[in-house]
Amino acid sequence: MNKILLIAQREYSTRVRNKTFLISTFLLPIVMVAFIAGATFLGIKGRDLQRVAVTDPNNFFTNNLKNTSTITFDFPNAVDTNNYVAKGYTAILVFPKWTEKTNMNY
Repeated sequence: MNKILLIAQREYSTRVRNKTFLISTFLLPIVMVAFIAGATFLGIKGRDLQRVAVTDPNNFFTNNLKNTSTITFDFPNAVDTNNYVAKGYTAILVFPKWTEKTNMNY
């Protein structure tokens, strides 16, 4: 029994003193934390404020679209698909005018 314990102790000490074991034990977790921190930083840095112009002739969505920290919904009158970029918007959301005749039967 004493010989088995002696062999196990020697094998453990040779494995622990190996450079590969030390690098993988201490450096690998640091590298993993650095990758996670870098991905988080790039994800936060890439979030820009988006201004969306909404054309809603029936006013169905005027009070139903909520602004967030990255998206702002505006309801301007003089913005269309041709000039929304010139007016300072990043996107446009167009809802068609709803009348009784536009009711589609599927």
